[in-house]
Amino acid sequence: MAPIRKLLDILGIAPPSRQPATHDRHWHETLHLEDGRQVDYAIRLSSTRRTPRLKFDTRQGLVLVAPPHFKRPQLIALVEHHRDWVARRLPDFQRIQQEVAILPEVILLKACAESWLVEYRSTQHPTLRTHSNEPQRRLRLSGPVEDHEACRRALRRWLMRQAQRILPPWLDRLAEETALHPSRIAIRHQRKRWGSCSTTGGINLNGNLLFLEPDLVRYVMLHELCHLNHPNHSPHFWAALHRLDPRTEDWHRQLRAATMPVPLWAQY
Repeated sequence: MAPIRKLLDILGIAPPSRQPATHDRHWHETLHLEDGRQVDYAIRLSSTRRTPRLKFDTRQGLVLVAPPHFKRPQLIALVEHHRDWVARRLPDFQRIQQEVAILPEVILLKACAESWLVEYRSTQHPTLRTHSNEPQRRLRLSGPVEDHEACRRALRRWLMRQAQRILPPWLDRLAEETALHPSRIAIRHQRKRWGSCSTTGGINLNGNLLFLEPDLVRYVMLHELCHLNHPNHSPHFWAALHRLDPRTEDWHRQLRAATMPVPLWAQY
């Protein structure tokens, strides 16, 4: 995709200016591709955006989010300019949508060596309910299970509960071993980061860490604990982390390629 600033010049659109906060607005349009396919998309104006952003979203489809001072015809022209990009990305997006729609029958949590069987039971109850059998490692969803999006949300909530059960005690043990104590520990559902450390000493851990091998989970935790003393990625930080785990470089390389073990229903 061409740089946004260059496209704004091509289309004669003024660069973003500071605007007062405004309510988001939505429009729905259709993009006609060269091969005859039609792609519905949404335009959303948001006061938090500084520049337009065109993206595929697994829930909303093709979406253009733009600052509120842009006019509707300008934004339609911007999407038209990206017609070839949309055509190239569309097959991959449709494949991901199909894979996201598949509900798991087994959930393997490598971090704690747990394998859970998942059962879906359709009932007349209006809401979806989740029941966990801890000793047998069985998870049952009952209610309107034909609503796959609701099932995925329920599975993600269950996953966060398992992460809350497993990850904070693990981090507490490492904190005792290293004498690095966070001010708080929180579990988050994050797409782009495995963990983070705030300026006040709080550590956030991604619940999807449960899908990684134990050595990688331990590395992420040590990484965030080292940020308590070194709130950056300076040489001092890496030296401190290497003292705690001499295989830091190996784990760092593996972690950069570790998105595939996380199933799509958990990512989206």
